[in-house]
Order: sequence, then structure tokens, then C-alpha cells
Amino acid sequence: VSRLRAALATGDRMAAVAAAHSIKGGAGNIGAAIVAREAEALEERLRAGEVIDPVSGADRLAAELDRAVTALHALRSKPRGLP
Repeated sequence: VSRLRAALATGDRMAAVAAAHSIKGGAGNIGAAIVAREAEALEERLRAGEVIDPVSGADRLAAELDRAVTALHALRSKPRGLP
């Protein structure tokens, strides 16, 4: 997300698209569907030429990513064999 924010802050649309695309792919690989959808939506907005605020533009994505990371940590700390 920091690469995305930096790209948005400098107006580097292609780097922002690449960062959103990378987040989308990584999220998809680990099953974080909401994160992947948020990243895809942001990527599409960028490709369409929409001007995205560098701070708030990535906030929603960052919040969903934080939720996914928290959920993954919770799964990791669960004792094996428990539902």
C-alpha cells in the first residue's frame, strides 16, 4: 500500500496501477477476496483516468488489508484440530 500511496502522491498513474494490480493478485492468492475486489476497483478507476486522492484513495484498501492480516493472524494462532 505504501508504493500505491507514493505513486498517487507523485501522480505516477502507471506505478499506481501496477501497485493496485499487485495488491489484487497477492490478495487473490491468499483468498482475501474483499481486498482483491477493492484493489481491482481502484485499479479500474486509475485506468479510467480518475484522479485519486493520495491519502484517502488508498485508505479503504489499507483498511481491508489490515482486516485480512488480522484474520490471518487469528487463524495462525488457533490451536490445530479445533474448528
